[in-house]
Amino acid sequence: MKASGYSKYADVLMPAPPDDGSKELWRLYTTSLIDACASLRPVGATRRAADAVIVTASSEAAFRRLECYIRDGGWIVCSGVPYRLEISLSIHDVVERNLHVTGPLMGGPAVSLEVMRYICDRQILPKKTLVSMEDIPKQMHELVNCSTYGKVVAKIQEPLDFPSRYFS
Repeated sequence: MKASGYSKYADVLMPAPPDDGSKELWRLYTTSLIDACASLRPVGATRRAADAVIVTASSEAAFRRLECYIRDGGWIVCSGVPYRLEISLSIHDVVERNLHVTGPLMGGPAVSLEVMRYICDRQILPKKTLVSMEDIPKQMHELVNCSTYGKVVAKIQEPLDFPSRYFS
């Protein structure tokens, strides 16, 4: 249930639950989620769901039932969303439970600047994938389909020879 090396990025890493419609599996999953959250809170704190859920997956299944994972007043943070994905959240839950939904550009300039400071201070280390020039078309296709994660960097071995008409 936990991946190695996740502690740099999260307190607890849990996979999305199976989406087979089983009420018993969902009950077991929510119980394990609340147990994991309780283990992170001070002894005697109220048992409740997560303060935030951060979705970095590129599969549609990872975006289902997000409002069920968080406590009232909690945050749903989506780091990218698969192209043309449509999900629904109950407006009642969003308003009555005071839920917050955000993504990489929805936090405004101050939040973006704060994230950039974390990166500059090396508190956040982006995942990098180096690709050759020949792999760029394939990588662009994968970026559009949300099949990648982190930063994709094209590695250029030597200076490119551009015709002078591009620079006149």
